[in-house]
Amino acid sequence: MNRRIYIIVLSFIVFAVPSCIDEIDLNIDTERQFIIVNGLVSDVPDTYHVKLDYSPIIGVGNDNILTPVPSAQVVLKGDNGSSVQFFEKEDDDGLYEAFTATIPGVSYELEINTPDGLQIKSSPTLAPEPLLEIDTLKFDISIIENFNAAGNLITTEFVDLLISLKLPPDKRPYIRWRIKGEYKFVEAYRMALNPKICYVKENIDFNNIAILNTEDVGTDELSNFQLLSALMNDRFNQRYCFHVFQYGISEEEYLYWKRVKELINIDGTLFDPPPGSIVGNLITDENSGGRVQGYFSVVSQKSKRLFVDVTDKGTFAESVCSLRFNANNPQKCFDCLTINGSSYTKPTYWIP
Repeated sequence: MNRRIYIIVLSFIVFAVPSCIDEIDLNIDTERQFIIVNGLVSDVPDTYHVKLDYSPIIGVGNDNILTPVPSAQVVLKGDNGSSVQFFEKEDDDGLYEAFTATIPGVSYELEINTPDGLQIKSSPTLAPEPLLEIDTLKFDISIIENFNAAGNLITTEFVDLLISLKLPPDKRPYIRWRIKGEYKFVEAYRMALNPKICYVKENIDFNNIAILNTEDVGTDELSNFQLLSALMNDRFNQRYCFHVFQYGISEEEYLYWKRVKELINIDGTLFDPPPGSIVGNLITDENSGGRVQGYFSVVSQKSKRLFVDVTDKGTFAESVCSLRFNANNPQKCFDCLTINGSSYTKPTYWIP
């Protein structure tokens, strides 16, 4: 079968440093490269990012490696005459950033000009009104039991993140959530003289698409809606922090992410019709022969944190570090800075 569609959807959330870029690879062949655009701006003043990459060509080099698009001109334009340029980071090719914020009621579009003459524009998007507040966040523990190949019953525990909202009685918004994870890790090994403490940031919701059309909620309250189910492992041995970002999005964007979610959860047979290409809100000059995928989001934003201690639910996440003599501990038990995203610096918002 000549499958021509190779869809990589990069979903970008805004933090103080660039993170949470998800690669959703449907492993479908392609014959030529296209540009993947990912970015987001909101009504909260912050440093926002736009990521530009060339897709891989299947069968040439490493199929899973994206090539950055450097030296592009990236500008955010508003129909109120505003213009904000995104500058490429010196230490990160293809990643462009700017400190800005949108104004509700103003329509924005992103314009990109690549060094090889390709021009890309996002469709004009009206910046939405401020979104409803997050009422409560809480967590619960769920258990899944399965039999392994040897016929033994295996119990797996998950930490479920739940949200509750009071919904407006009139116009119901479209919502998307992104979650950033962060946890405390304490070095531990036999006869440790000066064990260090690291605080580790991670992309906890990789490939997780949490969206909702609140028109589908039959009451004036969204109660205990599950945003994420995370495997409980040593990350939860100490305190864990969920950073929840709630975005008010357009109907167009909601339908885009709904289609992406359907595709990554596809369950069919070889005789089912192949999935179609997902069309984002980006266009390019057809005469240039260029192709573009991705989505540029203009959203309203609210955020909230939840600190989790699984012992509050009567369970325990075992550490991977052992104090036994000749224990085969992983390197992070001796040097927690070897964990990706780790730092000795305790965040100002961290609770004891």
